[in-house]
Amino acid sequence: MWGFVSIGASSALTVVLTVVAARGGAQMLGEFAACLSAYVVGAAVCRALVPDVAIVTARSDDNSRELRAREGATMLVVAATLPLMSLIVALQAQAPAWTTLLLSLLMAGPVLQDSARFLLIARDSYRVAAVADLLALVSLSALLGALILLGRSISLLSVVSVWSAVTFGAAVWVLVRSRALPSVRGGMNFLLGNRRLAAGFLTDSGLTMVGSQTVLSMMSALAGVPALGAWRAAQSAMGPFGTVFQAVQPLAIRHASVSGAAKRMLGQLAAGSAFLAAMAALASHLLTTILSPLGKAVFSQAWGDVQAIIVPATVYLVGSWLTLVPVVFFRSTKRAGSLAALRGLSVSIQIIAAAVAFSLIDNFAQACQVIAGVQFLVAVVWWGVMYISVRHIGGDVAA
Repeated sequence: MWGFVSIGASSALTVVLTVVAARGGAQMLGEFAACLSAYVVGAAVCRALVPDVAIVTARSDDNSRELRAREGATMLVVAATLPLMSLIVALQAQAPAWTTLLLSLLMAGPVLQDSARFLLIARDSYRVAAVADLLALVSLSALLGALILLGRSISLLSVVSVWSAVTFGAAVWVLVRSRALPSVRGGMNFLLGNRRLAAGFLTDSGLTMVGSQTVLSMMSALAGVPALGAWRAAQSAMGPFGTVFQAVQPLAIRHASVSGAAKRMLGQLAAGSAFLAAMAALASHLLTTILSPLGKAVFSQAWGDVQAIIVPATVYLVGSWLTLVPVVFFRSTKRAGSLAALRGLSVSIQIIAAAVAFSLIDNFAQACQVIAGVQFLVAVVWWGVMYISVRHIGGDVAA
Protein backbone atom coordinates (compact mmCIF):
# COMPACT_ATOMS: atom_id res chain seq x y z
CA MET A 1 0.00 0.00 0.00
CA TRP A 2 2.60 2.57 1.08
CA GLY A 3 4.82 1.69 -1.89
CA PHE A 4 2.00 2.63 -4.25
CA VAL A 5 1.42 5.86 -2.32
CA SER A 6 5.10 6.78 -2.59
CA ILE A 7 5.45 6.27 -6.33
CA GLY A 8 1.95 7.66 -6.90
CA ALA A 9 2.92 10.91 -5.19
CA SER A 10 6.10 11.07 -7.26
CA SER A 11 4.15 10.59 -10.49
CA ALA A 12 1.58 13.19 -9.41
CA LEU A 13 4.43 15.63 -8.84
CA THR A 14 5.59 15.13 -12.43
CA VAL A 15 2.06 15.69 -13.72
CA VAL A 16 1.77 18.95 -11.73
CA LEU A 17 5.06 20.16 -13.18
CA THR A 18 3.99 19.27 -16.72
CA VAL A 19 0.66 21.07 -16.35
CA VAL A 20 2.34 24.21 -15.01
CA ALA A 21 4.97 24.13 -17.77
CA ALA A 22 2.17 23.85 -20.36
CA ARG A 23 0.90 27.28 -19.23
CA GLY A 24 3.94 28.75 -20.93
CA GLY A 25 3.04 27.31 -24.34
CA ALA A 26 4.40 24.59 -26.56
CA GLN A 27 8.00 25.89 -26.58
CA MET A 28 8.32 26.00 -22.79
CA LEU A 29 6.64 22.62 -22.50
CA GLY A 30 9.18 21.19 -24.93
CA GLU A 31 12.08 22.67 -22.96
CA PHE A 32 10.67 21.27 -19.74
CA ALA A 33 10.36 17.89 -21.47
CA ALA A 34 14.12 18.03 -22.09
CA CYS A 35 14.69 18.58 -18.35
CA LEU A 36 12.35 15.70 -17.61
CA SER A 37 14.35 13.52 -19.99
CA ALA A 38 17.58 14.45 -18.19
CA TYR A 39 15.99 13.51 -14.88
CA VAL A 40 14.73 10.18 -16.23
CA VAL A 41 18.18 9.31 -17.59
CA GLY A 42 20.03 10.38 -14.45
CA ALA A 43 17.58 8.54 -12.21
CA ALA A 44 17.79 5.38 -14.33
CA VAL A 45 21.59 5.29 -14.17
CA CYS A 46 21.69 5.93 -10.42
CA ARG A 47 18.89 3.46 -9.74
CA ALA A 48 20.58 0.69 -11.73
CA LEU A 49 23.92 1.03 -9.92
CA VAL A 50 22.67 1.31 -6.34
CA PRO A 51 18.94 0.97 -5.49
CA ASP A 52 18.21 -1.77 -8.04
CA VAL A 53 21.10 -3.83 -6.68
CA ALA A 54 19.94 -3.17 -3.13
CA ILE A 55 16.38 -4.22 -3.97
CA VAL A 56 17.46 -7.73 -4.97
CA THR A 57 20.19 -8.16 -2.31
CA ALA A 58 19.23 -6.11 0.77
CA ARG A 59 17.40 -7.37 3.84
CA SER A 60 15.38 -5.32 6.31
CA ASP A 61 17.83 -6.18 9.12
CA ASP A 62 20.92 -4.84 7.32
CA ASN A 63 23.22 -3.02 9.72
CA SER A 64 24.10 0.68 9.75
CA ARG A 65 27.38 0.13 7.90
CA GLU A 66 25.60 -1.40 4.91
CA LEU A 67 23.05 1.42 4.93
CA ARG A 68 25.78 4.09 4.96
CA ALA A 69 27.57 2.32 2.10
CA ARG A 70 24.47 2.37 -0.11
CA GLU A 71 23.88 6.05 0.65
CA GLY A 72 27.51 6.89 -0.08
CA ALA A 73 27.37 5.02 -3.37
CA THR A 74 24.26 7.00 -4.30
CA MET A 75 26.05 10.31 -3.70
CA LEU A 76 28.95 9.26 -5.91
CA VAL A 77 26.76 8.10 -8.75
CA VAL A 78 24.49 11.19 -8.69
CA ALA A 79 27.56 13.40 -9.07
CA ALA A 80 28.83 11.24 -11.93
CA THR A 81 25.58 11.58 -13.89
CA LEU A 82 25.70 15.39 -14.16
CA PRO A 83 27.64 15.47 -17.47
CA LEU A 84 25.21 12.95 -18.96
CA MET A 85 22.20 15.03 -17.91
CA SER A 86 23.84 18.13 -19.42
CA LEU A 87 24.18 16.31 -22.72
CA ILE A 88 20.50 15.34 -22.71
CA VAL A 89 19.34 18.90 -22.03
CA ALA A 90 21.68 20.25 -24.72
CA LEU A 91 20.40 17.81 -27.34
CA GLN A 92 16.69 18.18 -26.63
CA ALA A 93 16.17 21.73 -25.32
CA GLN A 94 18.63 23.31 -27.77
CA ALA A 95 19.31 25.99 -25.14
CA PRO A 96 22.41 28.20 -24.57
CA ALA A 97 25.34 26.55 -22.81
CA TRP A 98 24.93 28.35 -19.48
CA THR A 99 21.20 27.54 -19.38
CA THR A 100 21.93 23.89 -20.14
CA LEU A 101 24.48 23.70 -17.32
CA LEU A 102 22.16 25.37 -14.79
CA LEU A 103 19.20 23.17 -15.65
CA SER A 104 21.37 20.06 -15.42
CA LEU A 105 22.68 21.00 -11.98
CA LEU A 106 19.12 21.56 -10.77
CA MET A 107 18.23 18.02 -11.87
CA ALA A 108 20.52 16.63 -9.16
CA GLY A 109 17.77 17.21 -6.57
CA PRO A 110 15.09 15.06 -8.28
CA VAL A 111 17.63 12.33 -9.07
CA LEU A 112 18.88 12.19 -5.47
CA GLN A 113 15.33 12.00 -4.14
CA ASP A 114 14.44 9.24 -6.61
CA SER A 115 17.38 7.14 -5.41
CA ALA A 116 16.50 7.78 -1.77
CA ARG A 117 12.97 6.47 -2.41
CA PHE A 118 14.14 3.16 -3.84
CA LEU A 119 16.79 2.70 -1.15
CA LEU A 120 13.93 2.90 1.34
CA ILE A 121 11.97 0.32 -0.67
CA ALA A 122 15.04 -1.95 -0.55
CA ARG A 123 14.84 -1.70 3.27
CA ASP A 124 11.07 -2.35 3.21
CA SER A 125 10.58 1.17 4.63
CA TYR A 126 7.59 1.92 2.42
CA ARG A 127 5.87 4.30 4.83
CA VAL A 128 8.89 6.60 5.13
CA ALA A 129 9.22 6.67 1.34
CA ALA A 130 5.55 7.62 1.03
CA VAL A 131 5.84 10.43 3.57
CA ALA A 132 8.89 11.88 1.79
CA ASP A 133 7.13 11.84 -1.59
CA LEU A 134 3.93 13.31 -0.18
CA LEU A 135 5.87 16.13 1.47
CA ALA A 136 7.58 16.90 -1.83
CA LEU A 137 4.27 16.87 -3.72
CA VAL A 138 2.47 19.15 -1.23
CA SER A 139 5.39 21.58 -1.01
CA LEU A 140 5.81 21.83 -4.77
CA SER A 141 2.07 22.28 -5.39
CA ALA A 142 1.87 24.98 -2.73
CA LEU A 143 4.88 26.92 -4.05
CA LEU A 144 3.86 26.81 -7.70
CA GLY A 145 0.23 27.50 -6.79
CA ALA A 146 1.27 30.55 -4.81
CA LEU A 147 3.28 31.91 -7.75
CA ILE A 148 0.29 31.50 -10.06
CA LEU A 149 -2.19 33.06 -7.61
CA LEU A 150 0.11 36.03 -7.05
CA GLY A 151 0.18 36.64 -10.79
CA ARG A 152 3.91 36.03 -11.13
CA SER A 153 5.13 34.91 -14.54
CA ILE A 154 6.03 31.22 -14.63
CA SER A 155 9.33 30.63 -16.38
CA LEU A 156 11.09 27.36 -17.08
CA LEU A 157 13.79 28.27 -14.57
CA SER A 158 11.26 28.95 -11.79
CA VAL A 159 9.46 25.64 -12.40
CA VAL A 160 12.68 23.61 -12.42
CA SER A 161 14.11 25.50 -9.41
CA VAL A 162 11.05 24.69 -7.29
CA TRP A 163 11.23 21.06 -8.42
CA SER A 164 14.89 20.84 -7.46
CA ALA A 165 14.44 22.53 -4.08
CA VAL A 166 11.55 20.41 -2.80
CA THR A 167 13.02 17.08 -3.97
CA PHE A 168 16.44 17.91 -2.54
CA GLY A 169 14.77 18.80 0.74
CA ALA A 170 12.88 15.49 0.78
CA ALA A 171 16.10 13.55 0.08
CA VAL A 172 17.96 15.35 2.88
CA TRP A 173 15.08 14.58 5.26
CA VAL A 174 15.37 10.88 4.43
CA LEU A 175 19.15 10.87 4.92
CA VAL A 176 18.98 12.78 8.22
CA ARG A 177 16.23 10.51 9.50
CA SER A 178 18.36 7.43 8.88
CA ARG A 179 20.86 8.75 11.47
CA ALA A 180 23.70 7.33 9.41
CA LEU A 181 25.88 9.71 7.43
CA PRO A 182 26.71 8.44 3.92
CA SER A 183 30.10 6.75 3.66
CA VAL A 184 32.07 7.54 0.51
CA ARG A 185 34.56 4.75 1.20
CA GLY A 186 31.74 2.34 1.91
CA GLY A 187 30.05 3.50 -1.27
CA MET A 188 33.12 2.63 -3.31
CA ASN A 189 33.24 -0.81 -1.71
CA PHE A 190 29.54 -1.32 -2.43
CA LEU A 191 29.98 -0.47 -6.10
CA LEU A 192 33.04 -2.71 -6.42
CA GLY A 193 31.49 -5.60 -4.50
CA ASN A 194 28.34 -5.63 -6.63
CA ARG A 195 29.98 -4.64 -9.92
CA ARG A 196 28.78 -7.63 -11.94
CA LEU A 197 25.15 -7.38 -10.94
CA ALA A 198 25.27 -3.59 -11.20
CA ALA A 199 26.87 -3.80 -14.64
CA GLY A 200 24.06 -6.03 -15.87
CA PHE A 201 21.36 -3.78 -14.45
CA LEU A 202 23.13 -0.67 -15.75
CA THR A 203 23.38 -2.20 -19.20
CA ASP A 204 19.65 -2.91 -19.12
CA SER A 205 18.71 0.55 -17.83
CA GLY A 206 21.35 2.26 -19.94
CA LEU A 207 20.17 0.65 -23.14
CA THR A 208 16.58 1.51 -22.22
CA MET A 209 17.54 5.15 -21.79
CA VAL A 210 19.64 5.16 -24.96
CA GLY A 211 16.64 3.87 -26.88
CA SER A 212 14.05 6.23 -25.40
CA GLN A 213 16.28 9.31 -25.40
CA THR A 214 17.45 8.67 -28.96
CA VAL A 215 13.81 8.52 -30.02
CA LEU A 216 13.05 11.74 -28.12
CA SER A 217 16.11 13.49 -29.55
CA MET A 218 14.97 12.52 -33.06
CA MET A 219 11.58 14.04 -32.28
CA SER A 220 13.19 17.28 -31.16
CA ALA A 221 15.60 17.48 -34.09
CA LEU A 222 13.28 16.35 -36.90
CA ALA A 223 9.82 17.40 -35.66
CA GLY A 224 10.74 20.33 -33.40
CA VAL A 225 10.83 21.08 -29.67
CA PRO A 226 7.02 21.69 -29.50
CA ALA A 227 6.44 18.17 -30.89
CA LEU A 228 8.65 16.76 -28.14
CA GLY A 229 6.60 18.66 -25.57
CA ALA A 230 3.35 17.34 -27.02
CA TRP A 231 4.60 13.75 -26.83
CA ARG A 232 5.67 14.15 -23.20
CA ALA A 233 2.38 15.82 -22.31
CA ALA A 234 0.41 13.03 -23.97
CA GLN A 235 2.30 10.51 -21.86
CA SER A 236 1.61 12.59 -18.74
CA ALA A 237 -2.11 12.38 -19.51
CA MET A 238 -1.77 8.65 -18.88
CA GLY A 239 -0.07 9.44 -15.57
CA PRO A 240 -2.33 7.43 -13.25
CA PHE A 241 -1.72 4.23 -15.22
CA GLY A 242 2.00 4.92 -15.46
CA THR A 243 2.00 5.33 -11.69
CA VAL A 244 0.63 1.82 -11.21
CA PHE A 245 3.25 0.37 -13.56
CA GLN A 246 6.11 2.26 -11.90
CA ALA A 247 4.93 1.18 -8.46
CA VAL A 248 4.36 -2.48 -9.27
CA GLN A 249 7.74 -3.17 -10.89
CA PRO A 250 10.17 -2.44 -8.00
CA LEU A 251 7.74 -3.84 -5.42
CA ALA A 252 7.28 -7.04 -7.42
CA ILE A 253 11.03 -7.41 -7.95
CA ARG A 254 11.63 -6.88 -4.23
CA HIS A 255 9.01 -9.49 -3.31
CA ALA A 256 10.22 -11.99 -5.90
CA SER A 257 13.86 -11.55 -4.82
CA VAL A 258 13.02 -12.38 -1.21
CA SER A 259 10.43 -15.14 -1.65
CA GLY A 260 11.14 -16.42 -5.16
CA ALA A 261 9.71 -15.71 -8.62
CA ALA A 262 6.58 -17.84 -8.27
CA LYS A 263 4.66 -18.75 -11.42
CA ARG A 264 1.46 -17.75 -9.64
CA MET A 265 2.80 -14.27 -8.95
CA LEU A 266 3.95 -13.88 -12.56
CA GLY A 267 0.47 -14.88 -13.71
CA GLN A 268 -1.09 -12.27 -11.45
CA LEU A 269 1.26 -9.63 -12.83
CA ALA A 270 0.32 -10.64 -16.35
CA ALA A 271 -3.38 -10.23 -15.57
CA GLY A 272 -2.68 -6.89 -13.95
CA SER A 273 -0.72 -5.70 -17.00
CA ALA A 274 -3.57 -6.65 -19.32
CA PHE A 275 -6.09 -4.81 -17.14
CA LEU A 276 -3.82 -1.75 -16.99
CA ALA A 277 -3.52 -1.73 -20.78
CA ALA A 278 -7.30 -1.97 -21.22
CA MET A 279 -7.97 0.90 -18.81
CA ALA A 280 -5.35 3.09 -20.50
CA ALA A 281 -6.92 2.41 -23.90
CA LEU A 282 -10.33 3.42 -22.55
CA ALA A 283 -8.92 6.58 -20.97
CA SER A 284 -7.18 7.64 -24.19
CA HIS A 285 -10.44 7.21 -26.10
CA LEU A 286 -12.33 9.34 -23.57
CA LEU A 287 -9.65 12.05 -23.63
CA THR A 288 -9.95 12.40 -27.38
CA THR A 289 -13.76 12.52 -27.30
CA ILE A 290 -16.05 13.54 -24.45
CA LEU A 291 -13.25 14.59 -22.09
CA SER A 292 -11.54 16.83 -24.64
CA PRO A 293 -12.64 20.03 -22.78
CA LEU A 294 -10.85 18.74 -19.68
CA GLY A 295 -7.67 18.23 -21.68
CA LYS A 296 -7.91 21.74 -23.06
CA ALA A 297 -8.35 23.15 -19.56
CA VAL A 298 -5.32 21.23 -18.26
CA PHE A 299 -2.86 21.66 -21.13
CA SER A 300 -4.05 25.08 -22.30
CA GLN A 301 -2.55 26.26 -25.60
CA ALA A 302 -0.70 22.99 -26.17
CA TRP A 303 -3.82 20.78 -26.12
CA GLY A 304 -4.32 20.75 -29.90
CA ASP A 305 -0.89 19.19 -30.44
CA VAL A 306 -1.28 16.84 -27.47
CA GLN A 307 -4.72 15.55 -28.44
CA ALA A 308 -3.52 14.44 -31.88
CA ILE A 309 -1.06 11.94 -30.41
CA ILE A 310 -2.85 10.73 -27.27
CA VAL A 311 -3.65 7.35 -28.86
CA PRO A 312 -0.17 6.48 -30.24
CA ALA A 313 1.45 7.72 -27.02
CA THR A 314 -0.84 5.40 -25.07
CA VAL A 315 -0.04 2.42 -27.30
CA TYR A 316 3.66 3.16 -26.84
CA LEU A 317 3.26 3.18 -23.05
CA VAL A 318 1.19 -0.01 -23.10
CA GLY A 319 4.02 -1.71 -24.97
CA SER A 320 6.38 -0.68 -22.16
CA TRP A 321 3.98 -1.83 -19.44
CA LEU A 322 3.61 -5.27 -21.01
CA THR A 323 7.32 -5.93 -20.39
CA LEU A 324 6.66 -5.81 -16.63
CA VAL A 325 6.44 -9.57 -16.12
CA PRO A 326 9.58 -10.49 -18.12
CA VAL A 327 11.60 -7.76 -16.37
CA VAL A 328 10.50 -8.99 -12.92
CA PHE A 329 11.43 -12.55 -13.88
CA PHE A 330 14.91 -11.74 -15.23
CA ARG A 331 15.83 -9.28 -12.47
CA SER A 332 14.59 -11.25 -9.48
CA THR A 333 16.40 -14.38 -10.69
CA LYS A 334 19.55 -12.24 -11.26
CA ARG A 335 19.80 -13.16 -14.94
CA ALA A 336 21.24 -9.76 -15.76
CA GLY A 337 23.12 -11.01 -18.83
CA SER A 338 20.00 -12.34 -20.55
CA LEU A 339 18.16 -9.18 -19.61
CA ALA A 340 20.85 -6.95 -21.11
CA ALA A 341 21.02 -8.97 -24.35
CA LEU A 342 17.27 -8.81 -24.82
CA ARG A 343 17.23 -5.10 -24.08
CA GLY A 344 19.97 -4.47 -26.64
CA LEU A 345 17.93 -6.16 -29.36
CA SER A 346 14.81 -4.21 -28.39
CA VAL A 347 16.57 -0.86 -28.38
CA SER A 348 18.12 -1.48 -31.80
CA ILE A 349 14.67 -2.16 -33.23
CA GLN A 350 13.21 0.96 -31.58
CA ILE A 351 15.94 3.29 -32.86
CA ILE A 352 15.74 1.96 -36.42
CA ALA A 353 11.95 2.33 -36.41
CA ALA A 354 12.15 5.91 -35.10
CA ALA A 355 14.80 6.89 -37.64
CA VAL A 356 12.69 5.57 -40.51
CA ALA A 357 9.43 7.03 -39.19
CA PHE A 358 10.62 10.57 -38.47
CA SER A 359 12.75 10.77 -41.63
CA LEU A 360 10.17 9.52 -44.12
CA ILE A 361 6.80 10.52 -42.59
CA ASP A 362 5.99 14.23 -42.54
CA ASN A 363 2.87 13.86 -40.41
CA PHE A 364 4.04 13.72 -36.78
CA ALA A 365 0.98 11.82 -35.52
CA GLN A 366 1.44 9.11 -38.17
CA ALA A 367 5.13 8.78 -37.33
CA CYS A 368 4.17 8.33 -33.67
CA GLN A 369 1.78 5.57 -34.68
CA VAL A 370 4.66 3.69 -36.31
CA ILE A 371 6.98 3.81 -33.30
CA ALA A 372 4.07 2.90 -31.01
CA GLY A 373 3.27 -0.19 -33.06
CA VAL A 374 6.91 -1.26 -33.02
CA GLN A 375 7.07 -0.82 -29.24
CA PHE A 376 4.06 -3.10 -28.86
CA LEU A 377 5.67 -5.78 -31.04
CA VAL A 378 8.86 -5.54 -28.96
CA ALA A 379 6.81 -6.45 -25.89
CA VAL A 380 5.66 -9.61 -27.67
CA VAL A 381 9.32 -10.55 -28.22
CA TRP A 382 10.01 -10.10 -24.47
CA TRP A 383 7.21 -12.50 -23.61
CA GLY A 384 8.44 -15.07 -26.10
CA VAL A 385 11.96 -15.05 -24.68
CA MET A 386 10.66 -15.28 -21.09
CA TYR A 387 8.48 -18.25 -22.03
CA ILE A 388 11.48 -20.09 -23.50
CA SER A 389 13.60 -19.27 -20.44
CA VAL A 390 10.97 -20.49 -17.99
CA ARG A 391 10.70 -23.80 -19.86
CA HIS A 392 14.48 -24.29 -19.72
CA ILE A 393 14.86 -23.39 -16.04
CA GLY A 394 11.43 -24.43 -14.81
CA GLY A 395 12.89 -26.07 -11.73
CA ASP A 396 14.31 -22.77 -10.53
CA VAL A 397 10.98 -21.00 -10.64
CA ALA A 398 8.65 -21.69 -7.74
CA ALA A 399 5.38 -23.27 -8.72
